[in-house]
Amino acid sequence: MKPYSLAAGLLLLGAPSLFAMDGAQWKEMSKDAQDAYVMGVVEDWVHTVQLAERSRDVSRERKLGLDAYSITEELLSKLVKCMTDREMRYSQITAAVEKYLADHPEELKFSMSSHVFIAMAEACQLEKELKK
Repeated sequence: MKPYSLAAGLLLLGAPSLFAMDGAQWKEMSKDAQDAYVMGVVEDWVHTVQLAERSRDVSRERKLGLDAYSITEELLSKLVKCMTDREMRYSQITAAVEKYLADHPEELKFSMSSHVFIAMAEACQLEKELKK
């Protein structure tokens, strides 16, 4: 067995289940870990928007009837634009998420990425657009 296979196996043994992290689990994390988690969610949004923009004209996408760009354009690209235009730091985004969770403790059971999304939609005042 190669050393990296053994290391990967050991990491997987200690890895959490594949279920999404919920708000209660996130609140138990250190501040640095919370910041890192939020950073990962936001960077994933940026990646998704960029990927959608790049694949917008791909014929395979059209053949499959997918329009990834229109989905992300309506949601994630507006959030990314808002955060970019406001030059928001990750610490500001994390603070918005912390406030959202404090204001909605009954929602801790839901996935953290949805909390980040909703918190930023509120911070960017996109609630009306999300209800379309």
